[in-house]
Amino acid sequence: MHYLVGTKYLALEFDGTTIEDQIFLTYSDAAFADDQTTRYSSNGYAIKLFGGMLHFKATKQKTVTTASTKAELLALTLAAKEYMWWIRFFKALGFDLNAKTTIICDNL
Repeated sequence: MHYLVGTKYLALEFDGTTIEDQIFLTYSDAAFADDQTTRYSSNGYAIKLFGGMLHFKATKQKTVTTASTKAELLALTLAAKEYMWWIRFFKALGFDLNAKTTIICDNL
């Protein structure tokens, strides 16, 4: 609480040069079976708002997948869930982005 009180007037500032269709971007990626012992895959996502990093996470998947496509889809699902959480959070605050849904992954 002490930290929050002491920093309540601080804010992140962006330069405003964000391209109009890139206001709210989500990135997703997975590494198939990169843990040689357990064969678990790793995944991560990053969410950017107005060009600045808003949220990111990288974890080991809880399921052993049998194909890289399955690992990518699992990572994409987790990223989409976070994306939806942020959209609902913005709506609860009355912050309307008017941005199209964009989730970028490295799989066709």
